[in-house]
Amino acid sequence: MLYSLEQLRGVEASAPDGIFELAHTFGAIVDDPEFPCIFSSAPFLRHEIFFGLAEDEAPECVVPLLKELCDRFADTPDAVGVIFVPQSPDATLEDDFELARAIVRSVGEQNELDGNADGFPEPGEADWRLRLNRIELFVNFSSPRHQKRRSRNVGPCFTLVVQARSSFDKPAFRSAKGRGEIRQRLAVYDSVTPHPSLGDHRDPDDHDELHFFLGDGHQPMDVTGAGGSRTRP
Repeated sequence: MLYSLEQLRGVEASAPDGIFELAHTFGAIVDDPEFPCIFSSAPFLRHEIFFGLAEDEAPECVVPLLKELCDRFADTPDAVGVIFVPQSPDATLEDDFELARAIVRSVGEQNELDGNADGFPEPGEADWRLRLNRIELFVNFSSPRHQKRRSRNVGPCFTLVVQARSSFDKPAFRSAKGRGEIRQRLAVYDSVTPHPSLGDHRDPDDHDELHFFLGDGHQPMDVTGAGGSRTRP
């Protein structure tokens, strides 16, 4: 189940153990003035951010939370979902990448089960988008194992930050000026230069599957697996 901050703060909240602390840590990181994304405080101010905690790291535990978020987009199109996924304390950044790929595969399998897979580009095709309930999603996979690229480290738990792509692509959020400012801030915040996969969505050579998971290096990392050898952090 997804919870608003107001629900998590309520004395009657029946939220899973630990989710309030994870949400609080996430908020403290992304609302810090030094955090590179200049839009990260907006969903808090609009009361349009929702938090979920998967039961475990099985992708099948993540997809229902994503489906619930898709349902919320009907009334709250600019909603942002933050889904925490517990893992083994011995997990590595490579394990995180494999988990991200497994979640993307599981979303595709859910589309097959729901009869929503026909007519959409396949992984590896130029116009591929991650879709669920026929809604295009943009996902940021973040991990506490991100050390150099700490803009992708938003707390002590593997985390998905999810928006409807229609919201993510709004001109106010995707202007050249805004992208330029974010890249300047990334250069200061991270100890590695901005990842080359962070291109412009209007560029035909720009691909979502390379945006979702960024390693601590500069290798392209394809969460669909269609990129062949592009698989290491």
